[in-house]
Amino acid sequence: TKVSSDPDIYMGTAYQETVVELESGKAAVSNRDLSIKWKWPYQTGSINQTTGLAEGDAIDTSEGANSQEMSFEVTLTAWQINPTDSANYVNATVTDKADEAMQTIGTYNKTEEVSSGPKLVNQISEENYGETVDYSVELEGETVNNWKIFYSDENYVYLIYGDYLPNTLIDTKKTGMTPFNRYQAYWGKGSLEEPTNKTAAAILADPNNWSQLLTPELASKGAIAMGGVTADIWTKSWREKGYTPIYSTSTDDGNYVGTSDPANAQVVELNNDDGYADELYFPYKTPKLDGMVSGPPCVGYWLASASAQDAPLQVFYDGDLTGANHYYDTYFGIRPVILLPNNVTGEKDEATNIWSIE
Repeated sequence: TKVSSDPDIYMGTAYQETVVELESGKAAVSNRDLSIKWKWPYQTGSINQTTGLAEGDAIDTSEGANSQEMSFEVTLTAWQINPTDSANYVNATVTDKADEAMQTIGTYNKTEEVSSGPKLVNQISEENYGETVDYSVELEGETVNNWKIFYSDENYVYLIYGDYLPNTLIDTKKTGMTPFNRYQAYWGKGSLEEPTNKTAAAILADPNNWSQLLTPELASKGAIAMGGVTADIWTKSWREKGYTPIYSTSTDDGNYVGTSDPANAQVVELNNDDGYADELYFPYKTPKLDGMVSGPPCVGYWLASASAQDAPLQVFYDGDLTGANHYYDTYFGIRPVILLPNNVTGEKDEATNIWSIE
């Protein structure tokens, strides 16, 4: 089919069947449609206006040059990796309907998942941080669908959950965490596997502990889920939004935070900064009382970076980014993040300001 932006560009699809040999000796067949595109006419010389043929190239017929749709026999000969940008490419060998000749068209972008939109990482900037992404996953009878764009670089788009995650959705066997009330989770003091600041942060950062937050489709694209954003990404996102610059510096003891670089403080107070009003970083300005049965309410969330004390860093509702608490404190909840790799596509609905992903 002709592409409206360029009448000489045609789009088509090819069907690939892949046979995978399994250890059991059986074969699994994976089927998928692949999009290809090519220029028509593919000519080796100028077209003769009388015959409608390109000089020396019988494949360029007047019928082909003027038609809106054409059917081709396509043979996918090899997958290739472009060494400069690691993009996937496919070689397509195309014959015309009359099978009069065969012409190798060349190397074209491979769209293995039949992508219909541009890559997400190429569209997201700091102006989009905080916007909603239409993504949901069903866990334990609950719909987890409150995801916001937090950060983007050349490799990933980072989504953060817009609230504290209900602690019934945490895999306590993998994480060793103990739920408290509805939203808090901590590590028990005096347990046989009592964590350190670094091992607790590693539990939050380990994608294997949070894979339940990914749909099979998103997991197949290489997406990663974590139990919290790292201090490095948190502070980068904050700076790119234009708020007072703060930094995180990793040391052998753990991470320090502050307004200087390198950072050397255990607490940075942000309640007087314009960014404190931004719900992307501080979703609540008071303790969250919802779901509280006993004891303290949820007052903030863990980051997936070790503090210089004995716990991961924490973000308080009152504007503190701090490491001054303990892994066994029952105050903090989980705001998980999902890292969408640069092969994920999507687009923004300008009417709703909501992003879709594919």
